[in-house]
Parts: sequence; C-alpha cells; structure tokens
Amino acid sequence: MGRKLVIYLDTCIYGRPFDWPQTPKIRAEANAVDTVLKKRERGELRIIGSAAASFEIGQITNAAKRKTIDAYYRKAITETTTPTTQIKKRVGVLMTAGLGDMDAAHLAIAEDAGAGFLLTVDKDFIKKCNDLNLTIVKVMNPTTFVKGGYL
Repeated sequence: MGRKLVIYLDTCIYGRPFDWPQTPKIRAEANAVDTVLKKRERGELRIIGSAAASFEIGQITNAAKRKTIDAYYRKAITETTTPTTQIKKRVGVLMTAGLGDMDAAHLAIAEDAGAGFLLTVDKDFIKKCNDLNLTIVKVMNPTTFVKGGYL
C-alpha cells in the first residue's frame, strides 16, 4: 500500500455531526465526515490534529457540547502537530493575504503537516482559498471531498 492520505479538518468539521436542525446540507456534510472518519478508523488515512483546533473546541460555551465534540475530535485524529516559528510566520502571510486568524492558522498547520486536503464547512474560507490560490493544500467541503472521489 502507498502513502496514506493526510488530511486536516478545521474545527467546524468536528462539530458538524452535532449541529441542529439537520437540514439536507448539514446531513450530507455530517455523512461525509462520517465516511472520512470510517476510512481513518480502517487505517486508510491520517487526520492531523492541532492546538488551533483544541483551542477552538475549548471556546464552545455549552459544556456538554464542548465535551462531546472534544471526545469526537480526540477519537478522529491520528496525530497532532506542534506549533513552530515557521507555522506562525505562515499564519502572518496568510492573514496579510486576507484570511482570518483561525483560518490562517488551520491552513498553515495543514501545509506544515503535509496534508493534501483541508476540509471545512466554511464556504467563505473555501472561496478565499480558491480565489487567492494560496496553497497546494486543497481546501474543500467534506461532501465535495467524498463525492469527488478523493478518498
């Protein structure tokens, strides 16, 4: 078997299965996330965790939801990154290019970890990354990822 696919999931992905009300779009995204996590459980891909994702999960004000999402996150990731000066510098570059601080952090971490994909349900983040053509990491919605045959 070749190298395992490496992906990074921004924080909104970990919460998607727990979002209500479940519209068809949210259900499709939650199902796509489930598909990705099943592949990870079978050892078919690696999911990178980060201090940025942990920080954002820690900001969830509903304690029960925070605990549920944190447990889901910890089960999903195969490894976690360590913040570096290189990542911090790249965050600055990405912010200057127009990304928000956390989006820039997630993208810089994904790049540094060698991820081929960063999955998010944040359509503005996806659009900015596509418009700016900032990275070799493909930033996309999990439904697009699964339906596009990237797995």
